[in-house]
Amino acid sequence: MASAPERDSHMPHDSKSRDNNLPALELEILRAFCTLAAPGSALRSAMLSLEHHAWHNPEHRVVFDALRRLHPARPDALREELPGVATRMGFPDVDWAPYFQPTALAPSAFEAAVRAVISTAETRQK
Repeated sequence: MASAPERDSHMPHDSKSRDNNLPALELEILRAFCTLAAPGSALRSAMLSLEHHAWHNPEHRVVFDALRRLHPARPDALREELPGVATRMGFPDVDWAPYFQPTALAPSAFEAAVRAVISTAETRQK
């Protein structure tokens, strides 16, 4: 199975294609955070890189902000604590199941996926 950045590099380079792929790539990155499917240093670096990212899906922003409050933590601790954090932030209705599914991103592709999300979002804003 190709990683998300590999799939993205074979997509047409028009803005509509990039925008359609962005929510799926954001979800894969959030899954990697929730399941700790990338090295800790890559997760910490990605947290900083995505701090000002304009998330395509508003729920993705909520999940990311909740993760920032808890990270680093073990996946089982995240699974238990994230709903409470999001509720205290004012978002009790997040469906957490998709975020704890295994990610399609290989650990080696995580940083490239983060760069692709940031690049796509920057292109969209221009």
